[in-house]
Amino acid sequence: MTPGNLEFVEVIASFGILLGGSAAIVVRDERTLTAAQAARAWTPASRDAALLAIYNFTLLAALVVPLHFWRTRRTFVGLALGVGWLGALYIVDATVVLTIDFALGGPGL
Repeated sequence: MTPGNLEFVEVIASFGILLGGSAAIVVRDERTLTAAQAARAWTPASRDAALLAIYNFTLLAALVVPLHFWRTRRTFVGLALGVGWLGALYIVDATVVLTIDFALGGPGL
C-alpha cells in the first residue's frame, strides 16, 4: 500500500469516528437532559447542521461536543464533562488510526 493510500484510509476512518462519535455523544446526552437543559439545546436541524458544518470548515471538528455540554448545562462541570467526552473520542480515534497504520504497514511512530 502506498503512503498516500494509507493516509486516505486513515483520514476516512478518523472522519467516521469523529463525526459519528460526536453525533452519538450529543444525541445520547440529549435523551438525558432535564426540561430546562433541553430548552437550551439545539433543535435537531441546528444540531445536525452544527455537526456537519464544523467538520467541513475546521480542523477542530469535535468541538461541537464541549459546545453542546456548555450550552445545555451552563456550568464549568458541564464544560468539563464535554471536554472529557472529547478527550475520550480523540483517544479512540488515535487508537484506531495507529492500529490501521500498524496493520497496513505504515511507517510507524
